[in-house]
Amino acid sequence: MPKDYTIAIHWNAFTPSAQTPFQWQAPASGEFKELSNFLHHEKINERIKIYHKPKMTSYWTLIRRMLAIRGDIQTAKLIYNFAFKESQFKKAPIFILNEYKKITGHDLMGDWPKDKPMPWDKYCIYRKDIMSRLAERNIKKYSCHERKEA
Repeated sequence: MPKDYTIAIHWNAFTPSAQTPFQWQAPASGEFKELSNFLHHEKINERIKIYHKPKMTSYWTLIRRMLAIRGDIQTAKLIYNFAFKESQFKKAPIFILNEYKKITGHDLMGDWPKDKPMPWDKYCIYRKDIMSRLAERNIKKYSCHERKEA
């Protein structure tokens, strides 16, 4: 890279969206400082600057988004209580995650089980098989693990 250039990375955490090839994937989560530490390890990449625009997606925001796309009749009471007393739950988000797992049997912030229908499946007709193949192909093609081996 030429001496006078800087790379700017704008970071927002990945959140799966409904009815897209990545709807089954876990959202990205973690601390912003971990990404920063990775990119500035041993000052190899000291000219890479990280900007978060808009503001870095918080873990709390990711939980709210995941409840919105993965919530159903089974979790309606949890979501209602969550919305009604959000400030109390915000202090202990692990409670929401534990309750969700207790009700559904799987992690809110993990991959969605492929054998379990998505909450909106009974209302929409779409080609889940095609989206699943697209997601699998792209995960294999762009995963960090394979890039290291290449």
